Parts: sequence; structure tokens; C-alpha cells
Amino acid sequence: MKRWFFLAVLIICGSLLSCRQAAKDAEKQPATQEHTASTAGHVPPNHARILGEIVEIESATFDPPDVESPCSKAPCVAKVRVISVMTAGMGFPQPFLEGTTYRMKFAYTLNPTETILPDMQPSLPGLHAGLRFKADIAGYETLEGDIQPRYTVFSYERQ
Repeated sequence: MKRWFFLAVLIICGSLLSCRQAAKDAEKQPATQEHTASTAGHVPPNHARILGEIVEIESATFDPPDVESPCSKAPCVAKVRVISVMTAGMGFPQPFLEGTTYRMKFAYTLNPTETILPDMQPSLPGLHAGLRFKADIAGYETLEGDIQPRYTVFSYERQ
């Protein structure tokens, strides 16, 4: 009888230690997966990563209700030619066609952010016609006749 009791206690202790080690491993796993995903080119849902070129910047600024908005101070909309589509996340509304020009909104304007948003980190260098950039583009469904661009750029890297 004592043998069975001792064996049962040993099995329970072994199971508890095993579960504890599995929990520690699980805590380490998400950071590893996130790092791997970002280095493997993970793109969030409703986004596409492109290499684009600024074709034309619309000179008008938006007149949003918030006068502190960056788009009330500098142009935020440009026509962008998609040079290449690197990848697209799940749910991106409509695939980009390489070589096609799309109207896009730049959330923090096309001007250098250090002049408009001096506290923004990392700052964006600004873009002008002819410059190439890499960015994750957010895609939104729009209603028929909507004048707002259906694509928004929040951050980019000059190429």
C-alpha cells in the first residue's frame, strides 16, 4: 500500500514540475514568434507592404475639424505609383497592381515630421515627387463616390 501511495505522489510531483516548465516555455514563446514574424516580413491585417514612388503631391490641405491635425498644416495626399508589392496581410481590401498609380493619404503629411510634429519619434524625412519609399499601406473599404483616399501611409522608409 505504501508503494502505491509513494508512486502516486511521485507521479503527481513529476506532472506538476512538467506543467511548470511548460508554462515557462510558453512565456518565452510569444516574443520569439513576434521577432520571427517581423523579420520574416509579417504584415498586419488590412495592410500591404509596397515599394512606391511619389508621382504627384496634391497641394490642398485637408480641413479637418481638428486644427491641430498635421493635415491642416501641410499636404497629406499624393499619387503613388506602385513599383512592387512585397506582401499583403489578410483582409487587404483590393490587391495593388504593380505599375498602377493610386491616391494615398500620408497620416503625418508629406513634409518632414520634425517641422510639424517635433516630438514624433522616429521622425519621418518627408517625400516629394520622384522619391521612392517602402511602406506598409493600410487599406480601407470606401463608399461609392467617397473623396477620401482608401489607402493610408503611417510610416515609410526612403529607398
